[in-house]
Amino acid sequence: MLEAMGVMFFLFLVLAGALMCGFLGAVVAARNDAPGLGFLMGLLFGPIGVIVAFALDGRPKCAKCAGRLDPNATVCQHCGHEWGAKPAKRREHQEAIAAQHRRHDEARSAKCQDRRDARREKWQSVAAKWHGFGSESKFLLVFWFAIVWVAVLVFGGTYLWM
Repeated sequence: MLEAMGVMFFLFLVLAGALMCGFLGAVVAARNDAPGLGFLMGLLFGPIGVIVAFALDGRPKCAKCAGRLDPNATVCQHCGHEWGAKPAKRREHQEAIAAQHRRHDEARSAKCQDRRDARREKWQSVAAKWHGFGSESKFLLVFWFAIVWVAVLVFGGTYLWM
């Protein structure tokens, strides 16, 4: 009975560590528009996945110079290459999107807008706190978390086999 509880506790620690690594991976990769991939990397590969999440980039690439682009841009800021739809089609598309936004804005209630603003302010403050750290501080935070996670796994496993 005691051994079964030890195994369950160890599995709980592994699951909690994996979820924490997934969350950290999502937070780290969100700066480059790839939070889902960062969560998956952190969840599957633990602290190593969180470190890899620093290199993830979900932004599109320019076909001409392979530079990273702003997802809303139609012209590459590196080489000036125009990509996306033709100008006339782009204008029609933008007008259709603007009409859709107007209809959506008219239907939106003040209560929903207030809730959305509160959520946006909350996440902007969280993001501001995270971006307030320097990249060295973020790396050290993830590095120490990785060491603690590995220590829990090693010592937890040692405890189970004693």
